[in-house]
Amino acid sequence: MKNSLSSALCLTVLATSAFADTQLADIRTHADQVRKGSEQVTLLLKAKQPDAQAIRDGITAMGGGIENLERLVVELTAANPQFIQRGDKNWDLLKERVQLLSIYHNSKQEAMKAGDLKKNRSLLRVNAQNLTRGATLLQESAQRLQP
Repeated sequence: MKNSLSSALCLTVLATSAFADTQLADIRTHADQVRKGSEQVTLLLKAKQPDAQAIRDGITAMGGGIENLERLVVELTAANPQFIQRGDKNWDLLKERVQLLSIYHNSKQEAMKAGDLKKNRSLLRVNAQNLTRGATLLQESAQRLQP
């Protein structure tokens, strides 16, 4: 009886660990997509005559990636309470970085909605650079959480 309980517990731990590894890999993948999108928007903003629609499209695509990151963090939190229970600093850092990406993205969306691309161009560029850095740091945080 003890052996079957131990085996069941081991299988549960392994399944949870495999799920966490998959989710963390997905977080790294989506962070990379946000990073690449942000780099593309930065390049578009450097042009003499930036393509406003291409910039909007890039911002929208990054928004989808950030929503996926937020969803993955919620799923991972629900499935792996050990991150919270052990007070893992890397886990807290990962969650904070996802929140920062969301803040930078929302700021970029607001600047784009303001209408005057030329007026908000430098703000958009700074936000794009912050998104690039934040996404890179998020990838590193997810990597540190993987065994």
